[in-house]
Amino acid sequence: DTPPEIVTIGAYDPEGDSTENDGDAALALADGDQETAWRTVCYGSRFMGGKRGTGLVVSLDQPAITRIGVDVVNGPYQLEFLTSSSEVIPATFDGWDGKLGSTSFASSGATVVSELPTTPVRHVLLLLNEIGADSNCSSNNPFRGGLGEVAIVAG
Repeated sequence: DTPPEIVTIGAYDPEGDSTENDGDAALALADGDQETAWRTVCYGSRFMGGKRGTGLVVSLDQPAITRIGVDVVNGPYQLEFLTSSSEVIPATFDGWDGKLGSTSFASSGATVVSELPTTPVRHVLLLLNEIGADSNCSSNNPFRGGLGEVAIVAG
């Protein structure tokens, strides 16, 4: 048995314009550097205009029962993990198999690890439902989320 590996990581924004700094998604992969991360665009509200959220899809090279760890760059935040056993990444939130564990939230950035799925999964969605203020954004759109150091967590 070879352990699963992350083969792709991509932005996910089905309730927006279907793009969310896609070119930067690979920056979220664990590289030991806290400064490299994927960030959302800047929003006018911490709930991103009322959409369910945006985030990153981690795709594995094989269906697996494994945990995913992620650093949430800033807070306050709310983060959900959704899973899919399908070969194809679901196009809508309703296409996912379900939520993995409870929503994680905190007032400042933190490292979050998913619960262990009960059945093998092919894709894990790291979904930000709430994002914090970012001083690099404008006063009109002061909120931006970020995810980094995405990795498979052994054990």
